[in-house]
Amino acid sequence: MMPEPTQRDIEWAYRLWNGLALGGSWTLPAVGVYVRTGETQLTLAIMHSSKPVDDAFGSSIFDRHDWIVGLSELINWNVNEDIHEAFDNHEDQIIVKDEDIGNVALCDTGCGAIIRIVALNAGVQYIPISMEGQCPLCGELEAIPHDMRGKHVVVDDSAYLMKQQKAREAPPVNEEE
Repeated sequence: MMPEPTQRDIEWAYRLWNGLALGGSWTLPAVGVYVRTGETQLTLAIMHSSKPVDDAFGSSIFDRHDWIVGLSELINWNVNEDIHEAFDNHEDQIIVKDEDIGNVALCDTGCGAIIRIVALNAGVQYIPISMEGQCPLCGELEAIPHDMRGKHVVVDDSAYLMKQQKAREAPPVNEEE
């Protein structure tokens, strides 16, 4: 949880953001690059990490971005997201091609993994699919269709988790029968 902005934070943001030229950018380490896109508007254009890993204080990249959004409201600014570039935790760029957005696939093993390609957005975790087609949930190789390999995807694990829960609740199998 991020602390409430102080008066000093408010004054700092007011001076920094009002001093940015239109089209000028400001980098917030461990979050991304904000660009001044209007008289009182910043846009998160580059995201440094798509995985919500907490720092030593328990705050994720998304908590810090949300803090900036809240700070902007205090000085009557607006912060939006129009992410053109994003990077994973290994500093590899996440690339999502427009023509791939909306593509969906299932793990061939039937584990329940649903793989989707969606536009870059803050708050969304993107997972790279290996060229070997390894399922990010069950770990099986050659389980993800070829057209999804080498791409960053969003993994819906809801069906996988339901199957895991169902398996835990199933009565034990009697091997003597």
